[in-house]
Amino acid sequence: MSVNDVLTSVGGGNEGRVLGAISLRQLLLASDEHGPQTRVNQLIERLKEISDSSDPSTRKITLAWLFDPRSQGKRLVAYCDAIHNNRQEPPWPGFPFSENTAGEQTHE
Repeated sequence: MSVNDVLTSVGGGNEGRVLGAISLRQLLLASDEHGPQTRVNQLIERLKEISDSSDPSTRKITLAWLFDPRSQGKRLVAYCDAIHNNRQEPPWPGFPFSENTAGEQTHE
């Protein structure tokens, strides 16, 4: 499963709620989608910086925290922003000066 698959499961309904106890850091480190530990740490720090909540410890940033309805989606948007800012390569060759001719969907 990819990180997005896990996040979709957690946010999608009751079946995925048991995954809410997983720390976001553990999930990102377990996948190879977000690079080495230093990049994951940068992403987590950026998420903490962007999110409009008190500065929780890294281990308290769980998937349940990310999807907590009291945040009204702000934490999830902050996570998406942190991932976007943590990107090391452009979304397609020639970005931003040429359009995406590969026909692939981007999450921009």
